[in-house]
Order: sequence, then structure tokens, then C-alpha cells
Amino acid sequence: MKKSILLIILLLCVYLLAAVPLRILFTNDTHSYYMPKTYKSDGQTFSLGGYANLERILDEERAAFPRNLTFDSGDQHTGTAFSNYVYEGVKGGAVVEVMNQLGYSAATLGNHEFDQTMNDVKGYMRIAKFPYVNSNLMVGKKYFSPYPYKIFQLDSLRVGVIGLILTDLNEKVSITNTKGLKILPYKEAVDKVIDEVDRQSDLVVLLTHIGVEDDSLLATQLDSRVDVILGGHTHAILQQPMVVNGILITETGAQLIYLGELDVDVQNDRIASWKHKLIPVEDKVNAPTVLSSFVGSIADEIEKEQGEVLGTLTVPWIPDKYKETAASRWQAKALYDDYHIKSGADFSIINCGGIRTSLQPGPITKKQMQEMVPFGNIIQTFTCRGKDIPHMIQMNLQMMKTQDHDIAQWYPITYDIVDSSRVTNIRINSIPLDPKKTYHGVSHDYVLTHYDKYLDFTPKHIKDTKIIFVNQLIDYIRKNKVVGE
Repeated sequence: MKKSILLIILLLCVYLLAAVPLRILFTNDTHSYYMPKTYKSDGQTFSLGGYANLERILDEERAAFPRNLTFDSGDQHTGTAFSNYVYEGVKGGAVVEVMNQLGYSAATLGNHEFDQTMNDVKGYMRIAKFPYVNSNLMVGKKYFSPYPYKIFQLDSLRVGVIGLILTDLNEKVSITNTKGLKILPYKEAVDKVIDEVDRQSDLVVLLTHIGVEDDSLLATQLDSRVDVILGGHTHAILQQPMVVNGILITETGAQLIYLGELDVDVQNDRIASWKHKLIPVEDKVNAPTVLSSFVGSIADEIEKEQGEVLGTLTVPWIPDKYKETAASRWQAKALYDDYHIKSGADFSIINCGGIRTSLQPGPITKKQMQEMVPFGNIIQTFTCRGKDIPHMIQMNLQMMKTQDHDIAQWYPITYDIVDSSRVTNIRINSIPLDPKKTYHGVSHDYVLTHYDKYLDFTPKHIKDTKIIFVNQLIDYIRKNKVVGE
């Protein structure tokens, strides 16, 4: 009996000695939050995030666990003025340079990387000193990224990393920014590379920007060759990983609130044990570094260029993708007011999902507006028939219920609803809708290239004004000074 116990102990020791430890540090949906953000909870105020605070914590966690890798699962851009800063000729290039200085091992592309032009996205991959891995974006028969996957050799441990982006990318960004790209289904893309990655790896990690629901579904379709999915897109805060079909799935939220940490022991091509935690990126006094100097110099330039006070806000602007708000009503009205005069527009239409941050009453700066509407959407005019407009309204009411995507906001279209869902008595600027009349509308290129999502009709006679929507809003505030709804 004693010999059996000793044999078991000996085998256990051999097992543990053979297991190779690895620390995986990870982020997702950081959205260029270069400075800490203030939050309130349970009557307390605290600050989280910022690149300098992330650097401090990364240094601490790496020092405590020398065998480590650091990954990001997409949407590094769009959220603050930092992502619009031009660095090395690339809009948003400064974000990638920060990631270089933070020592990322690899990242994948998110949909917001494609808010800028294709040349800018290629610029990110050029500036990066780490691989942007992606296995489902194709240009013809070639991968868009030079790295459909990457193998990392850490002493005796080999880690394979595969990247994926959401298949409905074209619905999330302007289609001109993704022209020529083909997007493979997730399982198909993984199947194309998994054999060669598995042959070279002891651990296989997917960096995905597809959302936690699709991560879970994908996991049910995969086998034991995949060990971990580090996800993004849904901003889910998973204090502990989901385990689906033996695969660990985790996500850190967004805006650098947390740094994810997954410690694994790898043995015999599998995870023998693991520990997971989300580390709050607390705002503290940090020692000066090259990174903090780099970020600080850009922050000073942004403040100098965009710190101008445009006017005064009288009501809170709190966006909601699925319902009308004071912010969406004001933006639609501001667009209509200008283009009713400039081009005889009968109505305006915007998408509520294009409003990204909140503003409280008080002075409004150019920087705040750039961050509230961070996309470079171009104002366009168009025409439609009166008979098209009821379809647009009806579809929008349906979207409010299903929340399949964000809703539209228009001005000055009003209507009544009977029997809970039927639209009647439609009026444009208080005049009853004429189904036979040709109406002139004004919107921007994102809405008009995604007319199937917002209009439910094909817009005609589209004309490009070459004016960026957010710049029109900025000029409108300068002119009117006091704004609200």
C-alpha cells in the first residue's frame, strides 16, 4: 500500500514537472482610451484605464511571470481623438506605436480598425512590430494579413495564435473601406490552418473579434486542437472564462477598464491547469517612461488643436443605439437645418449607433464632438418617393424591438401609431406625406451605403458634398452657441 502511494506521488511530481507554465495577458476593445476615464459606482468615484497605467501593470505582471505573451483582440481604434492622430502618415498610427511600446506579442483586427481607409489599415500592419494575425480576411486567394497565424517559441513551449474578424464586417463599416475583401466563415478559416498550426504548437489560441455568442458557437464546432479563445467585440466582462467544448473563452470588457490574465500549465499538448483574473487598470502616479512621454506629447497637441470651446450644452446627451435620444434628435435637426437651406432637403436621417460618447450640460469642445462622432462619414444628399418613407419608418420601429442593429433618427418626420404597430398620418415638416411626390433627403455615406439596414428603399440621385458630418456639427454649434435638443 505504501509503495502504491509513493508511486502515485512520484508520478504526480513527474506530471507537474513536465507541465510548462505560461502567463497570457490580454486586452480587447481598448478604443484608443489613452487617458484614464472617471467612473461612479455605489457613491464612489474612481478612475480606470489609460496607456500609462496599462504599462505599469504589464511590467509588474511580466516581472512576476517571465514566460508570458500579450495579446489584443481588436478594436484598438475609434473612441478618442488619439485614434484620429496621424502618425507616420497613418491616421490612427499612434495607437499602434503605443502597442509597440507596450510590448504586445500579437493582435487581431476589429471592425473599428476599418473605420479608416484601407491604406490606413495596411499602415497599422506596417507600423506594428508585432503581427496582426487574421485567417478569414482574403484578397482573392491571398490572406489580407501576412500572418493568418503566428507561432511563438518560448523555451520548450510553442504557442500557436490564429486571428478572426466578424463575418458581417461590411455591415459595421463603410463598404468603401473594405472593397475587395472576402470574409471566410469562422470554422472554414480555422480549418484551413489548424493542422499546420497544431503540428507546430503545444497550445493553440484564437484571437477573435466576433463576439462572445459567436465565440461560444464556434467552440462547439472545434476540437481539442484549440485550447483558448480570447474574444472581443461584445465588450463582455467575464470575471471567469466560459468553458465550451473544453475550450476556455474570455473577454475583458472595453476601454482598458481591465487587463486580462490567464495563467496556464501546458502538458502533452493540452492545458493541465489554469487560473484567470481581470486586473483593474487603476489610475496611479506612474514613473516617467518613453511611452508616457510619447502619449503626453500627442495629448498636448490634441488639446491645443481641439480644446476650442464651441458653445454650451443645455441638456445631457446620452446616446442609445436602440432609441431616440436628445443627442440623436439634435444631430438630425442640425443636419436638416443646414441642408434645408443649402440644398432644399425635406428631411434628414442619421444612425444612432454613430453617437459614441455621452456629454453632460456645460461647455462643449471640438475634442468632445470629435469623440462623440469619431467617424469620418461624408454628408450626402439623395432623393426618394413619398411611398418609400412608410417602409423606412416601419422597419425602424421593428429594429427598436429586435435590436438586430442600431436604429435611425430623422427630422422633421412625424407620424402616429395605431394598433401598437401600424404607422399612419405621416407628416414631413407638419405637411401630410404625398406618396407620389419626390422628396429630397440628406444623410451621410454610412447610412446610404447601408440603406437596407436604415431605409428599406434604394436612395436615388446620391450626391457627395465632401463635407465630413462631424465638422458640420461643429460649425453648427459655433454658429448657434447654445444647443440642446
